[in-house]
Amino acid sequence: LAAEKRATLARQLGVSVASLEALNCGIGWDYDGVEFASFPCRDAECKVIGITRRYGDGKKMTLAGTSNSGVFVPENWWKHDGPVLIVEGASDVAALTTHGFAALGRPSNIGGAEIIASYLDRRATDRAVLVIGEQDRKPNRPGTAKGCPVTCSGCSWCWPGKHGAEVVAGKLGVPWACVPQPWKDCRSWANKVSNFRESLLEWIG
Repeated sequence: LAAEKRATLARQLGVSVASLEALNCGIGWDYDGVEFASFPCRDAECKVIGITRRYGDGKKMTLAGTSNSGVFVPENWWKHDGPVLIVEGASDVAALTTHGFAALGRPSNIGGAEIIASYLDRRATDRAVLVIGEQDRKPNRPGTAKGCPVTCSGCSWCWPGKHGAEVVAGKLGVPWACVPQPWKDCRSWANKVSNFRESLLEWIG
């Protein structure tokens, strides 16, 4: 039933079935029969070390007994033209792969830098790389937690997408940017703009 699950998920996410196949997306069921889409995440040697479960309501969880530190790696990702884009999560990788971009997915806002570095060293030493953060700023949070003043420009508490992009980009030694407003992430941008590839390349400059 994996092929049927990919077809359904592709419609829900606004991505191609081929992009989900490249990520080796599959299907699974919890002990109580609740169905989920499965996304393997990989270590530096491309071995599967974890599985992320995505449910019908969009909720995501790591399969018990597996790691949540792996990276989402589409097959033959390096064969796509243009810059290598480092985004957060499997669905953004699927959206970018759908539109012909080379993309790798962080397991969280700040995770995966060391593993991603190994892929870049092997496959993208002569290519531009950009870490992309999400527009998930929490406007009511600045000044409500220790280390986050009212004038905070973006920390892990009030703007995790920006903070994570900065951290990962710093470890990789590459530039970073947050998705332009009004989009939250690359997938929402791709789903609303007919000329997404051209728009993203123009934004990158």
